[in-house]
Amino acid sequence: MEKPASLALYEWEAAAQDAGVSPGDPDTPGFRGISLHYIVASSETVDEVMRKAVAAGGSAVREAAAAQWGGYFGYFSDPDGHLWKVASSS
Repeated sequence: MEKPASLALYEWEAAAQDAGVSPGDPDTPGFRGISLHYIVASSETVDEVMRKAVAAGGSAVREAAAAQWGGYFGYFSDPDGHLWKVASSS
């Protein structure tokens, strides 16, 4: 079964706040006003993806933790500097 794709638009400052970065800081890795999101089934998978991303040369930007909306997420920057959010609803 094919999973649906989605697009979400956030204000620049809100996107930076979610990632735990400063929107005006040129030294912030990966923040160019967008982030790619990878939604997984569990918090354990979030942790696993974050570990694998760092082992492959990425940098943890925001360590995975429980979210106020009830989910679990973290951010990493890949070796090319793109910002990724890994999240689960559990």
